[in-house]
Amino acid sequence: GTRATIFFTKEPYSQDALHGRSAILRCEVEEPVDVEFEWLQNGIPIQNTEQRFKEGSNLQFAAVNRHRDAGDFQCVARNLLTGEEARTANASFNIKWIETGSVVLKQPASVAEIQPSSTVVLRCHIDGHPRPTWQWFRDGTPLPDGHSTYSVSNKERTLTLQSASPDDNGLYYCCARSAVGFVCSQNNFTLNIIDESFPQAVIVPQDLIVTKNEEAMFDCQFAAVPPPTQEWLFEDSPITNRSKCPLNPASPHMPRTTVFANGSLLITQVRARSTGVYKCIGHGQRGKALVLKATLQLAEIEEMAPFSPKVLTANQGHRVACAAPRGVPTPHVWWERNQKRIPTAGRVHQEAEQLVFTTITETDAGTYTCHAANKAGEKKQELSIIVATVPKWVEMPKDSQLEESKPGYLHCLSKASLKPTVTWYRNGVSISEDSRFEISENGTLRINNVEVYDGTMYKCVSSTPAGSIEGYARVHVLEKLKFTPPPQPLQCMEFDKEVTVSCSATGREKPTIQWTKTDGSSLPSHVSHNAGVLSFHKVSRSDSGNYTCIASNSPQGEIRATVQLVVAVYVTFKL
Repeated sequence: GTRATIFFTKEPYSQDALHGRSAILRCEVEEPVDVEFEWLQNGIPIQNTEQRFKEGSNLQFAAVNRHRDAGDFQCVARNLLTGEEARTANASFNIKWIETGSVVLKQPASVAEIQPSSTVVLRCHIDGHPRPTWQWFRDGTPLPDGHSTYSVSNKERTLTLQSASPDDNGLYYCCARSAVGFVCSQNNFTLNIIDESFPQAVIVPQDLIVTKNEEAMFDCQFAAVPPPTQEWLFEDSPITNRSKCPLNPASPHMPRTTVFANGSLLITQVRARSTGVYKCIGHGQRGKALVLKATLQLAEIEEMAPFSPKVLTANQGHRVACAAPRGVPTPHVWWERNQKRIPTAGRVHQEAEQLVFTTITETDAGTYTCHAANKAGEKKQELSIIVATVPKWVEMPKDSQLEESKPGYLHCLSKASLKPTVTWYRNGVSISEDSRFEISENGTLRINNVEVYDGTMYKCVSSTPAGSIEGYARVHVLEKLKFTPPPQPLQCMEFDKEVTVSCSATGREKPTIQWTKTDGSSLPSHVSHNAGVLSFHKVSRSDSGNYTCIASNSPQGEIRATVQLVVAVYVTFKL
């Protein structure tokens, strides 16, 4: 047969890649059956690693490395049956990168050799491909090109200070930007030139907070050779010893001040108008004036916001915050109970401005006071804490027998740290108070007039914010002895006809029903009664009169109903 020639359908090609990013070199042949692939770098076979590995016939780079992945890559395809071999053209990466570095002193050779007026050269060791552009910074401020006191070389990556002085002191660093990204230097360079003719701060004035009418003293001192001169400014107006005269018409708002020979400034009887920014300025023979600032504030403390009482659930963790009132200086906050500070550890403790109950109990209920204080004074605000417990039974609802037509009571008595709310349910539907039902303060349910249909299941729920308990009671209604329905008091019977008169009753026990004549005489022979039905077999005129129905049972006695029976003759006309 004809030997199949290896023919590449995809070959690797030279391309741009970013250092640290992924890349792929492709290699595919027309007939891949029985073909094995191998990749070479600079003619040497490549071993698979996590960062660089063969995937199918392609070469995959998880993260391109500018050192490891430099050079020429080549794909070799080998037919395992015929031994034929084919190679692609070489391909390489143009790897783009940017890498941070330090700021290094290039001239003079050491920091110790830096003197006032000497030339100082700093070099930025950030590098990259393509070549980035650099920017120099001093104390966070960019240094623009073309300045008289320094020069910048992008080619050399250097910053040259022609004649360094204390005015050039600061922290120097560089940043660089390219298409790849933006980085800033590590290990930056601090320049600190001491020129004795420049003023140096010996004592720096501190910010002060004082109470009204108290005095304030700012200390400030400079050193230089020859000795420096010093002045004080208040809100940028010069302070002189003359200004201690309160009637000085030139500056009526100037505080009462004294400047001492050692440079200290005393302000007596500090008022609101004395507050603001004070500047202590030292002037040397050479260099910029050194300006030190200090602020004078009056101590103050505002009122605290009131608390509303808090209901907290028993046996749980709770936190109550006390916001510090506005004040100068910031007020310090603490909690007290019964004039004793809440400790910083324990079941009840203070954590920063919070009152913390890890688990609250009924004994923790009461009044707590949050205090806030600073130099201006102390403020406090009381907080009432109510601890809500789950209700406990005093008397649970229980199954009850209630008499029909009388008031009936179901008890649901419970207690808790907070008065429980009681809700009653009848067959699962909540009972609202109306003409039939009343719920008393202690939770007892009164049924004003018990009906037979009130015999059902009742539920009582007693609840507080901490939880609830519930109890059930089944009501059995004791029926009263009664006619159902009461017989009609006046009834007509048709003469000479068969007539029945009914009387029925119910009670706790099935009652016995009897009929008698109301006057006590016995019933005529043609009148019978059975199971409450009075039967007249043939009504005669003498059957008119009053009859009494008697219903009785042993537990409830008897009840009577009298019926007046009237015999009537109905006239019919025959046409």
